[in-house]
This record gives sequence, C-alpha cells and structure tokens, in this order.
Amino acid sequence: RFAAILDSLPRDARQTLVYQQLIPLLNNAPKSKIKKALNAAARLQKRHAGMPDLDLRGKKLEITNMLKELNKDTKRAYVMDTSNLVELLNEIADSLAVWMSDVWVVVYEHNVDFDLAHDCLLFVSSTLDQLENVRMGCKCALDSLYIPVTIRNRKGRVVKRFDVNGATHLEDVTLFIWRDMFLSMLAYGSQRHKDLIPRMLGDIEDIMSWKAVVRLMFNKSQVDAKRQTQSGKESDWEDVDSEDGGESLSLEDQSDSGAISSLLSDDDDNDELDLDVPRLRHWSDIIFGHVHLLQRHIEDALVAIFETTPSLTLYSALLSIAQDPQTLEERLLFLLKAMATACSDTYAVALEIYSLEHKVDRIVDLLGSYSYLLRPRDAAALQAATKLISHHSHARRALQILEAELLDTIRMTHRALLQSFSQLDTSANRAEILQIHKNGSRAPGRRNRVEAWVDAVTTPGADQPNPMMFAAMFMGIAPLPGLHSDDDPYTYLDLDPHDPDLEDLRSEYRPSLKKRFESWTDVGLTLMGGPEMLLVVYRKLIEKMPFLRAPDVTEEMIARLQDRRSKAYVVEGLDALLAFAKVQRRKWYAAKAEKSGNAASSSSSAQLPTYASPAGPSRPPNMPPSSTTSTPVSPLRPDSPGPPPLVPVSSLTDNKPRPPPPVPASPPSPGPPPLIPASSLATSQPTPPQASTSQPLAPLAQPPQPGGVAWTNTNTGVDITLPIVVELDAILAATPPPPEDHTPLTLLNLLIGGGPPPVGGGAQAGSSSIDDVD
Repeated sequence: RFAAILDSLPRDARQTLVYQQLIPLLNNAPKSKIKKALNAAARLQKRHAGMPDLDLRGKKLEITNMLKELNKDTKRAYVMDTSNLVELLNEIADSLAVWMSDVWVVVYEHNVDFDLAHDCLLFVSSTLDQLENVRMGCKCALDSLYIPVTIRNRKGRVVKRFDVNGATHLEDVTLFIWRDMFLSMLAYGSQRHKDLIPRMLGDIEDIMSWKAVVRLMFNKSQVDAKRQTQSGKESDWEDVDSEDGGESLSLEDQSDSGAISSLLSDDDDNDELDLDVPRLRHWSDIIFGHVHLLQRHIEDALVAIFETTPSLTLYSALLSIAQDPQTLEERLLFLLKAMATACSDTYAVALEIYSLEHKVDRIVDLLGSYSYLLRPRDAAALQAATKLISHHSHARRALQILEAELLDTIRMTHRALLQSFSQLDTSANRAEILQIHKNGSRAPGRRNRVEAWVDAVTTPGADQPNPMMFAAMFMGIAPLPGLHSDDDPYTYLDLDPHDPDLEDLRSEYRPSLKKRFESWTDVGLTLMGGPEMLLVVYRKLIEKMPFLRAPDVTEEMIARLQDRRSKAYVVEGLDALLAFAKVQRRKWYAAKAEKSGNAASSSSSAQLPTYASPAGPSRPPNMPPSSTTSTPVSPLRPDSPGPPPLVPVSSLTDNKPRPPPPVPASPPSPGPPPLIPASSLATSQPTPPQASTSQPLAPLAQPPQPGGVAWTNTNTGVDITLPIVVELDAILAATPPPPEDHTPLTLLNLLIGGGPPPVGGGAQAGSSSIDDVD
C-alpha cells in the first residue's frame, strides 16, 4: 500500500516524503538493515554511474536558437547571394542524432527516466515537423540531407547504425527507440510505468498519426499482409552484425511512409511465440518475452482510435496485426454499427468497410434511410457499395443510384457554367442553338454564328478586369494573363491542393466534376442494365444542355474559360460531358439502326414468299429439295422484295404510254416481280411478269419485346430478363433520326422506277442493291 501511494505522488512530494520520513526512520533502524540499505544504494549508484544527462530544457533552448537562425537565413537568402541553409540543417540533425543515442542508453540499459525520455522523443518529432514547415522555398536540401545515426551502448559498442537520407526520416529512429523503451517498461518497470504506456501511445498518435503507432512494431509490408499476398520483402526492423560488432541498418529515401529496410538476423528462428516480429540481436530473452504484451497494447490503442475516427485503412491495419482477427473483426463491426450514422465521415467509412466485408443487408439499410449524409466527395465509397448490391438482387436500386449521381453531377456542372454563361437557359438562346445544330456543321457562316451565340450567353460584365488588375494598371504593372473578376486573386485553395484542412472548401468551390462523372460512367458500364441507363442520362443531358449536340459550340465555350485558373474544374467537367455525349450519340444511332434492321428483317421474313429459279419448277411444300430439278437461291443475298421489272433505257425516251406494273395473282400480300431473262431486255416493250407458285416462308424470329433488358449469366448460361424502367423504344423515339446521306445511285433508281437505296440495317434486311441492276 505504501508503494502504491509513493508511486502516485508527484516528484517533489516524493522527495519530501523520503527526506522527512524515510531517512529519519532509517537512522533509527538496526545497523544490519542500515548496512543492507546502504549496500543497495551503492549498487544502484555504481550501475547508473556515467548515465547520460538528457537535459531536455537545455536541448530545447539549443534547437530553438538554431531554428531561429534558420528562419533568419531563409529571409536573408532573398536579398543576398549566399546562404547557410545546408550548414544549419546539418548542425540540427547532428545534434538530434547524438542526443537520441543518449536517450536509448537511458531507457534500454539503465531502465530509468521513462517519462523524461518520452518527452525528449516527442520534442524530436515536433522539431522534425517544424523543419518541414520552414519557409525555405525548395525542400531539396532537407530531403536529400544525409544523416548517419549510430546508437552505442555504455561500453561504446555499436548496437544499431542508421543511414538516413532526408531529415524527416529521423522519425524512424525515434520509433525504434520508442519500441525498445516500451519493452523495457514492460520487462523492468513498475506498475506505474506499465499504466503510462496507453497515454504515451496516444501522444505518438497525436503528433505522428496512427500509422506511426503501427510502425512501432510492424513494417509496411506486414501491415498490408493477411488480406494480400506477401511479397517476400524483409522486415524493416531486422539487423545484422557490422564490422565493429554492432548492428547496421540503412534508411532509403523511399516513396512509402519512410519504412526501414534491413537484413534478417541470425536469431529470428525462435519459435517460442507465434509472432511476425523478428528477434533483434541486442534483445535479451526477458525483453523478447514481452513482445506480445506490447502488441496487445498497440492493438488496444488502435481500437481506441477507431472508436473516435474510424477509417478503412485503420480497419485493415488492425485486422492485419491482430492476434485474434475474427474476434477483433466482430468487435470493430459492432463499434461501427453504433456510430455509422453519427456524421457524414463515419457514414462513408461504414459504406467502405461493409463493401469490403460484403455486408449487403447493412449497405441497403444505410442507403435506404440515411442517404442524405452522403457528400459529393464520398463518391468512391458509394460506388463500391453500388457495385456490390447490383450483384445481389438489388440491381434496380443500383441503377437508381447511378442515375441520381450522374444527374446530380450534371446539375452541378450546369450551375457552375451559369456563373460565366448566365443566359444559357433563355428561350431565345435555346432556340438559336437548336437552329444552329439543325443547319449542320458545314452550313455557311456557322463559325460566326457560333461565336455570336457564345457572346450572347456570356454573363454581362464577366470580362471586366479584376480589382487587383485595375489597381496594378495605375502602378504601371502589366496585367497578368487569365486574371478575371470571378477568379480568386490569391488562389488560396490552390496553394496546397493536398491539405486535408481545406478539403471541405475544395469540395464546395473546386469540386472534381470530371473525376466524379467519369468514375460513375465507368461504374455504369459494369452494372446490369447500366449501358441502357447511360442512354437515359444522355437524353436528359441534351435536354438540359442542348449545346452539347454541337461540339464546336462547346469547344468555343471551353476556350473562353480555359485561361481562368479558378474555372479549371468547370472546363474539366464540361469536357467530360462533351466526351460522354459523343460516345452515347454513337451508341444511340447504332441502337436505332439495329432496331430498324431487326424490324425490317422480321417483317419481310414473316410476309414474303420465296421464288424458284426460272431454270426449273418450284417444289411443293414439305418436299425435300432436289439437286437435279431446281436451283437454290444464292445464300449470299437474302430474299428481298426487289425493284420493279427492269425497263430498257430506249423505252424511257419515247412518248408511248407505259402500263402500270401488274399485280401478282396468288398471294394476298404483295411480293416482288419474278426475275426477268436477260434476252427480254433487247425488246422495246416490257415483258409481262409471271405469277409465282412458291410457298411463303415461316417467320425467322420475333421482334424483341420491350420492358426489360436481356442478360445471360456467363457462369450458368441462364438467360435473365432484368425488369428495369429502361425501354429502348421510348428512348430512341425521343430524338429525331440523323439526316440521310443520299448516294449518287438514288437518281438511277428513281429513273428506272425504284425507290431510294436503304441505309444502315435496312440495306442488310433485304432491299434493292446494285446486284439488281446487274
């Protein structure tokens, strides 16, 4: 009880208790006990003789003065040609490197002053953060700074050597010292020291993020393990003997989180514990026996962080380092369910995690009741959830989400366009753009008409100079290009595009319209019924923005905005809509041609009879064909109604009246006239047609029925009809067909009595062709 009270007292109160109560009590004790206590004190004095003095206050004063000199030097560098930047950075880094070696000796070899050592390491981390934020312009000198760090024991033997490239990578050395400190606290510290570990881990997360807490024990490849295939990389924390009997480690300037790369030690075959952490050479058996306790403390600290700020990366990291992943997963999902609807951030994280774990029912519940928490920047989480539910009997709901998100992006782009083109929606301008599109791209004067239309829709006064530009004109400063009145003169949001503190402002004033629209378009191509839904969105798009039908008009609008830096997101969004409209227009016309071809093919096959060759008689119904009595119709060209009988050219020039073509006698439905021998073309009068006695063919195929989208499961081969609200007939009927392109053959057909040649699918469904003339 007395020890617990003593540990709970502050340092000054503890010393007061020792000097006023314990020392007088020891003076009155028997001589044997006094001698025993003095011998223990002497042993402690001998053990800690020569222990480095950390002197946190003196180090803070030293580093602070050097940082002040660094700030002065960066200011003088703007005026003077010389700078002491590299020398100052080297001095700061060398001072911290030597000091960190002393910190390791105190906590690992002497096992004392854990609180003070923790404060020293926090000061090192804060100093590195200040170096990153110093206004020195280019950070090349800081990032390429070579810093050798050597950790020696109290006998002078090298324990670990770090070759650091970049001052910011010194944080890996601090994490190494922190890990040895925690293991020493667990192995040799009192209960008071063990109770301090959760608070210290919280301090590390506060100043270096939760990823640093994970890297205390695990490297980057181990954090990404268990859910991905191991790449076989070696541990970040393993070591090997150096030439002077110590351990060497090299820190490379990598693109990841500054992970340490090293070699395997010879003692990592210890199978006493099932751990992923290898045993380092300087660890004793007692230290290595407490590794699993440190893992448990790290896991508890990360779970506490997940309760307040959950994220998908933190969830995956926890499951990767967990000693019991299944139990931890159930615990994390329980915590997530309780706070999923607390705010928009937790709602998006819940969608991501449920999509990863294939929790379809929970996703559907969240989307059904709390979809108002979604923000435009949460598109990635919603897309993952949409793709998942579309393959689990929720295809209709997925298509509704797809349409709503695409239309919302279109509305945001239209609203952003109205700032610069406020007259877009006036009835006169809408009628004018329709007329421009109707006249065609090769109409005379189109270019002038397009420019006049863009001038008419432009916001009045949008080209007036910026106030800063107006003031600069009075001072004799040339105006900067692209500086308009609606621009942000300070481009504050563009100074640091990756600053998380400005994410809310960027999503409101600089939304990623192009990225959001194109990502949802890609999702639509993977959903069942998604391509048809994209056609529906295309029809609504051209109704809201009819100028997208004319690419040259849209490109002229883009040209008016591309010089304005603050309108870059509008230009990107409009360019994405134009590309989408071009692709969907081609698909639209292809679908119309296919639909027309299918209808003509089914109609002709259901009504038209077949005709035998003049060389032989026609065969009766249900009679097998004979290879000796009749000649089959050529399979290269299907039966078609064909043109009227060919008339010699000489008969077209006389004035004799020509009788109308006779009507076939037998089938009730009109059919084509029979084939005419070539000899009859030499006469001056047309040869009367002969009646055909062949039987009509059965229909080849029924026309497609509207009301659903046919889809075949490639795994089972079963045909499925998806009942979605997308009818291709209704979609295609909403837009006039493209203008027909008449070929020179049209005049010849009209002269010989035929109609205009068909285009698209109609030419393949069975109509007149050049073969008929031959």
